[in-house]
Amino acid sequence: MRLHALNIRLFMFVCIIPLQLSAQDLPLQFRHYDIGDGLSLNTVRTISQDSKGFMWIGTADGLNRFDGRTFEIYRPVAFDTTSLSDWDISSILHDFRGRQWVGTYNGGLNLRDASTGRFYHFKHHRDFLYSLSHDSVTTLFEDRDHRLWIGTVNGLNRLISPDDAEGLTLESWAGQVRFQCYTATPETTSLSNPYVTCITMDRDGWLWVGTDEGLNVTHPDSMRFIRFFCTVDAQNGLKSNYIRCLHCDEAGRIWIGTEYGGLSCLILPEPEEIVDRRKQLCRAEFQTYLPEKDNPGSISSDVVYSIFEDSAGILWLGTEQGLNRFDTSQHRFENWKNEPDDPVSLNNNTIWTITKDHSGVYWLGTDGGINTFHEKKHRFLKIQHDPGQPESLSHPYVWDLEEDAFNFIWVGTTFGLNRFDPATGHIQSFFYDPNRPCSLRDNNIMSLCVDRDNMLWVGLNGSGLDRTVIRESGTVEFIHMDCTDKGLGSYYILSLYEDRDGALWIGTWNKGLCKILPEERHALADRSTTLVPSIRFFPDSNDPYSISPGRIYAMLQDHTGALWIATDVDGLNVLSLEHVRVKDPAMEPVRFAHFRHNPADPKSLSSNIVMCIHEDRYGDLWFGTYGGGLSHYHRQKNEFSFYNTSDGLPNNIVYGIMEDGEGYLWLSTNKGLSKFNPETGDFHNFTVHDGLQSYEFNSGAFLKTHDGYMLFGGICGFNFFHPGDISLNTYIPPVVISDLRVDDRTVPVLSDRIRLSYRQQLLSIEFAALSYIIPEKNRYRYRMTPLNKTWIDAGSEYKATYTHLSPGNYTFQVLGSNNDGVWNPKGASLHIRISPPFWQTFWFRLFLILLFFGCVYLIYSIRTRSVQRLNRMLEKKVQERTEALETANEELQTALENVNTLEGLLPICASCKRIRDENGDWHQVDVYIRQHSDVRFSHGLCPECYQKYEKEL
Repeated sequence: MRLHALNIRLFMFVCIIPLQLSAQDLPLQFRHYDIGDGLSLNTVRTISQDSKGFMWIGTADGLNRFDGRTFEIYRPVAFDTTSLSDWDISSILHDFRGRQWVGTYNGGLNLRDASTGRFYHFKHHRDFLYSLSHDSVTTLFEDRDHRLWIGTVNGLNRLISPDDAEGLTLESWAGQVRFQCYTATPETTSLSNPYVTCITMDRDGWLWVGTDEGLNVTHPDSMRFIRFFCTVDAQNGLKSNYIRCLHCDEAGRIWIGTEYGGLSCLILPEPEEIVDRRKQLCRAEFQTYLPEKDNPGSISSDVVYSIFEDSAGILWLGTEQGLNRFDTSQHRFENWKNEPDDPVSLNNNTIWTITKDHSGVYWLGTDGGINTFHEKKHRFLKIQHDPGQPESLSHPYVWDLEEDAFNFIWVGTTFGLNRFDPATGHIQSFFYDPNRPCSLRDNNIMSLCVDRDNMLWVGLNGSGLDRTVIRESGTVEFIHMDCTDKGLGSYYILSLYEDRDGALWIGTWNKGLCKILPEERHALADRSTTLVPSIRFFPDSNDPYSISPGRIYAMLQDHTGALWIATDVDGLNVLSLEHVRVKDPAMEPVRFAHFRHNPADPKSLSSNIVMCIHEDRYGDLWFGTYGGGLSHYHRQKNEFSFYNTSDGLPNNIVYGIMEDGEGYLWLSTNKGLSKFNPETGDFHNFTVHDGLQSYEFNSGAFLKTHDGYMLFGGICGFNFFHPGDISLNTYIPPVVISDLRVDDRTVPVLSDRIRLSYRQQLLSIEFAALSYIIPEKNRYRYRMTPLNKTWIDAGSEYKATYTHLSPGNYTFQVLGSNNDGVWNPKGASLHIRISPPFWQTFWFRLFLILLFFGCVYLIYSIRTRSVQRLNRMLEKKVQERTEALETANEELQTALENVNTLEGLLPICASCKRIRDENGDWHQVDVYIRQHSDVRFSHGLCPECYQKYEKEL
């Protein structure tokens, strides 16, 4: 059993004392990211977090942006002056304006424009006095006045910003940037060496500069340096001139990490003694910490590459030999190194950089990639089987856990019985030994029970029941119980339980239930007694009130005295207190009540396979079932309700239930542990990423100790924790759109708006909640309005894909949570405009409307001209006919000149030459004239001629 650098004895000592555990009392477990995870190179020299929450990692093969799942890599692109200037990244800094600066070893300084994605380059130019002093940038530092200092292999540079920077675009501003250089000269007030390695500023505003040859300090107003060198004869001086890192802590102390000179702390004379700051610095001394061979509390290496101070004032040191934690008040170091057999130890001992993100995760840049840890992440401590450690757990499979009067933990496994001493971490194992009659009868342990007399009962899988008196010395002699028909009647003992009267109940596999009365149990203290004069209850298919057949997994006596019995065939069996206390079933018949699952009744037990029973502080009963989730029995209504995966339970198989001091129920399942709030019905689930021994736990393997610690056993050992120490991650993660792919082509996401063409058929959006504690457990919800009316629960899936979006305006919204289900209600959004084809545009539709009305007007004009032409033709015809009539009339008048004038005036038709008389009758003109020679005539048309003429028109 391996617990990293923390001694197992120290860890277990803390575990048994009911004190608040702090992070340093617990072993650190590291998570690794390397080339196999997408990192560009395993040599990581610098790490920084931007204002959005992305982590930026500088390697010798490019700049990496990490969102918790994927790495986006930036490298130089040939002939692209807006790309990164060099592959080899030395330093990354995000200044107070949120601008990102990237130092390289061969390409000078880069400034990244987040709005466009382009890089602006600042390099050394021989003919320009105010250019960067060298293209090899070693370190970057921003002081309290927001001045940017750049360390190079040829001096210290200060960036001089344009006076009117506020009114300039970034491109214009970058074009006016100047650098003031300070380097080593023969003058004693210059830098001691041009190779600058690190920079910091103290509380008084003095600038400290580490070089490859000594330490320097100056005030930015004067830039006159005071030098500190390693001197062999100086007891309180620096131990090395190779300064690798500097840090000013909250107390104002200057810490110096050196190469081959360990860690040093600058000690200044009291300010009252020397008023002049410069003289005070000149009289400074150094306290140095070096490795000590026989002192495990000393620093692990004399090469210190990085220093980071946490909120508690603890210094974390990256060295050539692992990670060190230095408590400056105790002057004691703890260290963590790579352990080849431990997958959660450091994967490399050379630590170049240390930083901490906004959520509290520590990031270590090493020669083996990135190592991360969180002080409060892995609160579930694991006790496991280690084949290389003879004092580890005897087998991975744990079936039962019991605590005795001496606070030892007894662990029943598939191969052997273990006694775990939390005070020392020592594990003593007991096995079957054919040469020892007092050894266990079998190695396959299924159940344990420590009774009120501190006697341990051991139920075996196929070999019956053993018992022993527990002694603090650890000497154990087992006595075997009679398992024949005269005794227990079964060799498979699945569960053991002592009731409040001191009777021992024994649950078997398909052989019913046995009871050993208190007086009989006391008689068994006699070593010569092996016969078990127990009361036995057998299944009887003809008796509806008998015990159910099958395996008996668990028993519990509730506050009323009733005994509840969990079986795997017929649900629950219950004995009332009256029947529990029966001493002779033959004289007093015992009746078992039954609760079964009824598929037609949703208020019945949720499954007939019951694995565990728990009574909470209010007297309510809870049952863990196999396949039916968690069942809750309501006494007043005599009915059940249940919770399953649809309610948030991680798995519908519940092996164990325990209640903590705040009333939460802790459930072991086939998919991790779950913390359940009975009042709200909320589940909080934990997985192997939280430090669990495995996703799968075992029935019967759960224990709450006298001081409130909980143990849950499974297929890879058991977890040991205090519920009060399982603090949840309350950090609200920023949510970002991390990647956008259109038809398998990456489109840069530089703003919250994007325009796409209707021809682009496939749209894939990736998003991330930037909490790095356990990023796999971050959850997401998203929707695309107006396409989706409700939120889509994506679980841990971080991608949404849409195909053939119709032209129009859309808004993609995504919400994210951290690993403990704390959601960011604001989330992130992306406004998407799908441009329509030209025939669906407004202008094209306007053109069609205008074209339509133009065509209508054209048709109207043509029709009007046609009508006008026809009218002219008709008028011409009328004129011609009129002229013809007039001609005919003239001819008629001529013909009538020879006729005698008639008296009166009668109408005459000029067309048919008929005449109408006084009665309205028409007559032939020639006939009428002969008959009435004295009548006068006028011209006109008769009705028949008029109708005929009208039709012709």
